[in-house]
Amino acid sequence: MNPGTSRSDMETASMHMQKGQTREAVGILETLTRIDDRNAEAWLMLAAAHARLGNLDNVIQSCRRVIAIEPDNAAAHYNLGIALLQAGSPAESVTSLRRATELTPDRPGVHFYLGNAMMQLQQFGEAANCFRQVVTLKPGHAPAHNSLGAALLHMRQYPGAVRACRQAIQLAPRYAEAHTILGAALAELNQYDYAISSLQTAISLNPELATAHYNL
Repeated sequence: MNPGTSRSDMETASMHMQKGQTREAVGILETLTRIDDRNAEAWLMLAAAHARLGNLDNVIQSCRRVIAIEPDNAAAHYNLGIALLQAGSPAESVTSLRRATELTPDRPGVHFYLGNAMMQLQQFGEAANCFRQVVTLKPGHAPAHNSLGAALLHMRQYPGAVRACRQAIQLAPRYAEAHTILGAALAELNQYDYAISSLQTAISLNPELATAHYNL
């Protein structure tokens, strides 16, 4: 394929992605990768398109093709790690996300997803370290504060869990999950009145939050 034609097709696919026309983008990108299976940029965009469509197997395959061509492509390791985590393979996800953190140590999202994978593996200490790294890089990241609270709760570090969840709530007052974890930590500290109040707040924000009902 003429390099100019390839570039034009990439730009067209990118425009389709920006307009939410994902399937149209997939068609163009699949053609490009069939013609040139060493086109890492096309494989990476194809992975992003399949991610939008929820095609996890295709995301995984596309990211692995990118890594085979460009072993140090941080975006491919990152997207592969997320897809593996969503596909229920947290151990494999950790491998990819660790590599992504090595390549892009200042990217909060990489540490956040690595922490999520560690939580699924019940490696709560390592998960907590990941979430601490996120809030160091991005102090306003409410989900990371909340996840840090959850990790510390599992580790029975209840005062730390309380502090982390309160920080999450300060950033996002309607964060039902943070109110739930806060309530659980306060209950472990025998602060039952405050725990009940937190759990009732969580339920008022999300009546379908089963954990809050159970803990209450």
